Amino acid sequence: MTAPERWHRRHRKKLAALLVVLLLPLLLHFGIGLVTRVSPPEFAAQSGEVTRSGELATLGPAYAQKHGKITVVRLAGTPEEIGHQHAKLLYDQMVQSARELYAMLDRLVPSKLLQLVIFDVARILHHGVDANMPKERLREMAAQAAAFSPDPFEDRFPTFQRYVYLNSLYDIALGFEHSPMLGCSTFVATGSRSRGGHTLLARNFDFEMGGVYDTGKVLFLVHEQGKIPFASVAWPGLVGVLSGMNAEGLSLVVHGGRARETSSTGEPIVHTTRAVLSEARTVEQAVALLETREAMVSHILVLADASGAAISVERAPGERPHARPIQGDLLGVTNH
Repeated sequence: MTAPERWHRRHRKKLAALLVVLLLPLLLHFGIGLVTRVSPPEFAAQSGEVTRSGELATLGPAYAQKHGKITVVRLAGTPEEIGHQHAKLLYDQMVQSARELYAMLDRLVPSKLLQLVIFDVARILHHGVDANMPKERLREMAAQAAAFSPDPFEDRFPTFQRYVYLNSLYDIALGFEHSPMLGCSTFVATGSRSRGGHTLLARNFDFEMGGVYDTGKVLFLVHEQGKIPFASVAWPGLVGVLSGMNAEGLSLVVHGGRARETSSTGEPIVHTTRAVLSEARTVEQAVALLETREAMVSHILVLADASGAAISVERAPGERPHARPIQGDLLGVTNH
């Protein structure tokens, strides 16, 4: 037996152990990705491309048009049709918003290895979040993901899975946000406190992302089949509502709040609020609908309707919604 053979036999177990140590993180990473993969549901395949004429882009009954710094987008049809229209009309803006989000991550976490760890932990913590999303929204996101092609970010997450996480981002971020200096503010004025007695709801939105998230807002006009049409101010790619008003005069805004721990079984806020604007006509109907849905994270909703009724609703995982009606003609709310 030669000297190298004797050395190899003597240290064979040590080499095997070293190989396992080196390969284990890689195997664990791929194992987590496989186990936590989120697959899209079955959905009706869509087709159709955008026609452009100056600032106007059209796709069937849908369109996108720039008005200064605001893009107005009309989406109409089934959830799949709306998802397809969304991605086709706003493809460039969706690429830009995702690029800015990942650029921010690269600045805050320069290490690619640490980013992989963060992503793996996020996959584990939020595995199954899609199970709490309405089937209509999952089909809409699946059609949106299919239309978002080519996807420059597929190496980070599969397209559909990334949309599932992005539609939960507000809830996930609220679970980590504890700054006393960060908070949205809203007021509702009605009766003697507003000109002509009309109801006025106004808010600021402190989501300090910067870039396209501040300057690239979209005014969505959504006409989902069989639902109440609504308007929503958001950013490209979001399938839900943070600030909006429906055709029946019911308006709604979301605030962060601090109460219970984040739940892994609740519904993302933006999908709950979309359901409210799509189905409720009054403040009372909105509260009744909120009773049937579980919160993912603590937050506050401010609602007002065409009759002048206004309330703030405090929601927390595992708790019934607590409605606080307007006192007099003025209601003010902040995150705190």
